[in-house]
Amino acid sequence: MDNLRNKRWIYCDRVSKEYLDGVEDFLNHAFFEKQDGGKIACPCTKCMLIHQVNRATTYDHLMVNGIIPSYDTWFCHGESLKGSNNAGENNHSQSTQRGDDIRGMIHDVFAGVTQFMDTDASELGGIEQDLQENIAHPFGNQPHPEVDKFERLIKEANKELYPGCKKFSKLSFLLHLYRTKCMFKWSNEFFNSLLGLLKDVPPEGEKLPSSFYETKKIVEGLGLKYEKIHACPNDCILFRKEFANKNVNECKVCGASRWKNDARKIPAKVLRYFPLKPRLQRLFMSSETCKAMRWHHDERIKDGVLRHPADSEAWKNFDNKYLEFAGDPRNVRLGLASDEFNLFGTMRIVHST
Repeated sequence: MDNLRNKRWIYCDRVSKEYLDGVEDFLNHAFFEKQDGGKIACPCTKCMLIHQVNRATTYDHLMVNGIIPSYDTWFCHGESLKGSNNAGENNHSQSTQRGDDIRGMIHDVFAGVTQFMDTDASELGGIEQDLQENIAHPFGNQPHPEVDKFERLIKEANKELYPGCKKFSKLSFLLHLYRTKCMFKWSNEFFNSLLGLLKDVPPEGEKLPSSFYETKKIVEGLGLKYEKIHACPNDCILFRKEFANKNVNECKVCGASRWKNDARKIPAKVLRYFPLKPRLQRLFMSSETCKAMRWHHDERIKDGVLRHPADSEAWKNFDNKYLEFAGDPRNVRLGLASDEFNLFGTMRIVHST
């Protein structure tokens, strides 16, 4: 087990006995609690801890591509960033953190990078040799920004909230706190004050950020951003496309000022636009939601009984009209729901039917 402790084998020649023994020790460590057919984040120089593969494939990758030279603390495989090598203890610790599969969520978020990394240059149609080399080693000596973001999130997911904390990692706690802020419409000032109070509660060594701004910077890599579009205060137009220029100061329909504060260019009204396509793509990037998105095609009982919208006549008529669309199990039908929509806050009911 000397290889497991000092990890000198990482820097050895891939045909050396020390490297071969080190790879075997790593696989035994990483697959310690995995069942047959289980997968891990592959640490080879091509997968870069993003692609999930089984034991045999991990071995092949480590022999052909080599291991990431800087990966001497196996934080993606149950090892503490403080250097603990007790796989069983660390895996148990992670499994008790609120049952949140934070690392799995991070892998799902960055699945698109994996698709690029796995692209074979020959599939791209007559690309020159130098591009093939870039595909084989897409990041060269410089870290790819998405990989860098991925590694930073993984590190946050493996940090203890405070020494000895078993329920939360730093990232999982911040995500729960951030979600609560959004649900109950806490102001940024309230969030800052709460963080200041919470930092005084845990024992010395807590890892909480000091402000909402710092929290947002940590979790933004997981989120789907929205676009802010200035709007006419009377809802006539959106200041976008030809009206996006900040020199356009008035609504072209009613003449109302675009600004609440002309000197500081503070908009009178802002529309927050959530682009649809990346959100649909995110649903298919997650291994859990992707299965649910195809359930109507792959697992639904098709015996004529009305159990699901796909059993309705409207759904079937649409399928008959658009055969190519209906033939793809990943097809998506969008419905407009008004749940919890309370226009201007004037109605007393708390939910819709």
